[in-house]
Amino acid sequence: MYVHIFANQTAYSWALLNLLEKEIDIENHIFVFGIGRDHPMDYPYSPHLQKHILYMKQPGQLIRILKLIFSAKWIYIHLLAYDPTLFFWSLNSELLKKSTWIVWGSDIYAFQKKQQSLRTRIYERLRQHIIPQFPEIAAFVPEDFDIIASLYNSKARYFPILYPLPVDVRQLDTVKDLPTKGTFSVMIGNSGDPTNNHFEMIELLSVFRNEDLRVFCPMAYGGTHEYRELVNSKGISTFGDNFIPWLEMKGKQEYAEQLAGIDVAIMNHKRQQGLGNILALLYLGKKVFIREEVSSYSFLSRNNCKIYPVKSLLGLKFSDFRKPMDEKESTISNVGKIMQEDYAANLWKNLLNQH
Repeated sequence: MYVHIFANQTAYSWALLNLLEKEIDIENHIFVFGIGRDHPMDYPYSPHLQKHILYMKQPGQLIRILKLIFSAKWIYIHLLAYDPTLFFWSLNSELLKKSTWIVWGSDIYAFQKKQQSLRTRIYERLRQHIIPQFPEIAAFVPEDFDIIASLYNSKARYFPILYPLPVDVRQLDTVKDLPTKGTFSVMIGNSGDPTNNHFEMIELLSVFRNEDLRVFCPMAYGGTHEYRELVNSKGISTFGDNFIPWLEMKGKQEYAEQLAGIDVAIMNHKRQQGLGNILALLYLGKKVFIREEVSSYSFLSRNNCKIYPVKSLLGLKFSDFRKPMDEKESTISNVGKIMQEDYAANLWKNLLNQH
């Protein structure tokens, strides 16, 4: 039996399970979602797939799940959560020797929290014990793995991996040619999480406050209510009615239409994040700014996709800011290849076939 352990349900885990059901024989695969951390959205699965999903928050399933984990031929840990589950992995090192850590991004950079409290210092000590024991680590780009190898003296074998995107290319195709509205539209970030660095983006754009500009800020999930209120207040005080928060989850078609109405997007994260939005926007021919030090910047550049560094916004004239992206057609073509389901499917098959 192969056991997949997820910290919580997301649109990406939902997309992956549906891909695996279509591409491999899942009869020997069990998918486990974490204790009390499930995303509030209801993700629909086929009856066949639902039989292979277990939830650790259901007490009656816990003993069964533990038995499956200890008897598993191989374990896939989808995100090494920065929480008390680290004690479990540390106390059961023999399980790590038959496990692949599949990196999500936040679990790489969790070390940045280590000085926040006694608890985080303990978590980091546990990670220093756990991470070197993984024989395999799968990550989006080699640069993410290089960070892990450097910080934790990991000798693991690296596998490239990409979660299928919860964005339907066919829906994007239906909105690609929709005309944008007259006012120039900018999207900042992808969620209400503070890692978006919203205030810095608002400050960068404040020099354009008197231009014909609208600023859209997706905050339908992530972060606290208090933080989202602060962002909204800052945005409105800077741009007035031209600051528009997106506070509700949208259906795929409606969200695709919203993205099609954007002219420029700024993703100011300090780590790899918001990939689904970035790829969708590039596929729609939109200009996207990302920090150069983020691993997705090097990945997209290596795959001949035109992106712009956030630092280039400093001192940029509005006339240059609103110019269409360079190398538009080649970028759309190259992003389209990455977004193809076969691209992600082949990477997952390569990993799973090792075991």
